[in-house]
Amino acid sequence: MFRSVLELFGRSPFGPMQEHMRMAQRCVDLLTPMIQCVIAGDWTEVKAVSKGIYRVEQDADRIKNDIRNHLPKSLFMPVDRRDLLDILHSIDAIADSVEDVAASLQL
Repeated sequence: MFRSVLELFGRSPFGPMQEHMRMAQRCVDLLTPMIQCVIAGDWTEVKAVSKGIYRVEQDADRIKNDIRNHLPKSLFMPVDRRDLLDILHSIDAIADSVEDVAASLQL
């Protein structure tokens, strides 16, 4: 009985959501050095920074998938599940867009 009551709540998605946001921010933070390398014509460094963006974005995707797979379906969450998924999608779109920019800046 006690265990079934705890299962109604599930694990909190807020810590992983914050980590996902941090990963998306890391992607955005890498854009400035990448653009500076493009301006300087340092294509080797552009490729290196682009690989860094790709790795961070992949880490963000792993976190996103973990959140989706473990998001409680119960009624006992302080916010609506759909709202959390909308926020997750919006943050993921930022990281994906940075990755797209990085890919387009490589020659």
